Amino acid sequence: MFGASTPLTVSNFKKNISDNIYRNSKFYKIIGYSNTKIIRGGIINNEKEEYILNNETIPLEIQLTNKKEPIYNTEIDDPLEFKFLKNTFQKGSISMVKISKTKSSSTEFFISTQKSAVLEGRYSVFGKVINGFEILENIESKDYILEIELNN
Repeated sequence: MFGASTPLTVSNFKKNISDNIYRNSKFYKIIGYSNTKIIRGGIINNEKEEYILNNETIPLEIQLTNKKEPIYNTEIDDPLEFKFLKNTFQKGSISMVKISKTKSSSTEFFISTQKSAVLEGRYSVFGKVINGFEILENIESKDYILEIELNN
């Protein structure tokens, strides 16, 4: 987790984990791009057995290396500023799903399986998977998240 550069997003995610909201939930959507696979997880509506985007939001939070504090509620869309992104999309990057251009979901997240420049500056990258990449590559829609463990 990148707590120093995305403190609000990391705090929110850790609270979700301690509240066990992801335990025994399913990955609800797999998006395959030519250069990466996006694996989405979050909240399930048990009545319909469909995943729903939680309406609760947190601010989009992005840290630039040339700024002391994170930038909130603003996408970075100038390609010249991408070189200043503190956290970029690498293999195993974890980010929050966005609700709007300036807000992230408080519960829905996604994992990118490869480096992906097309996603840069648009999402709050707040952590990364550090091992188990072979499992990550084989996750399919409806596979379960048994438990999320964090290395401190």
